[in-house]
Amino acid sequence: MTMTDIWLTAAAEAAFSELQATAPDQAAAVSEAINNITAREGRRIDLPGAPAAEPFLAIEPRDPDAPAVIYRHAANGEPGTWIVVSLMTRADSRAARQAEQALADTPAAVRELVNGVVAGTVATVNVAAPTGTVTTTQAGPAATTSTTEKPS
Repeated sequence: MTMTDIWLTAAAEAAFSELQATAPDQAAAVSEAINNITAREGRRIDLPGAPAAEPFLAIEPRDPDAPAVIYRHAANGEPGTWIVVSLMTRADSRAARQAEQALADTPAAVRELVNGVVAGTVATVNVAAPTGTVTTTQAGPAATTSTTEKPS
């Protein structure tokens, strides 16, 4: 595998450049991890935005302070074999895995709803209301009004 087979998104490239400028040792560890993407199996990480057929994978560099490398197989029409999409702090990586586990432990209906929201298939509405008062219509016959002002 050559570096021509591994591409970085603009966001990953910017994060890597910043890391090189601020923490060269961590940048070297990240570079080594990127160069060894095919030698070490990355761990699947469920983050929004991955193409359905190409899940995100994460690999942690040898330096424990270096960010995790988030990558995936290139989809049809994309250059190279691998795409590095971002660098993620270890804390954020752990939080994402904990959220995955928490979601896996919830009832199927809740998982389907969350997955639908993330995928953008659940209807949502943006509402603009005057500051201080919001009127909502409930399932019942009467409208309710709430205000952020203190009652007199």
